[in-house]
Amino acid sequence: AGTPLAEQVLDQLATYYILQNDDAKAAEVFAELYHKYPKGAYGDRAAYCVRVSRVHVPFQAAPVYDKGRLQCSTKRALSNGTA
Repeated sequence: AGTPLAEQVLDQLATYYILQNDDAKAAEVFAELYHKYPKGAYGDRAAYCVRVSRVHVPFQAAPVYDKGRLQCSTKRALSNGTA
């Protein structure tokens, strides 16, 4: 099944790839994150970022979704307080 820590590590890895301007790799990690933890703490963000990647919008330029809770950029403000 997995652990919350493993889920968090995948989210942080995807964020790392965004910071490295490697959206393709970030999209792969978000897809894995969503596949493994669709209802987890990062599931909504992962699903949103996978959808963003499918329309070829750079993550840093993606619009904020769900009243500011979901962002693909590294400047996201999630309700669970992660960065």
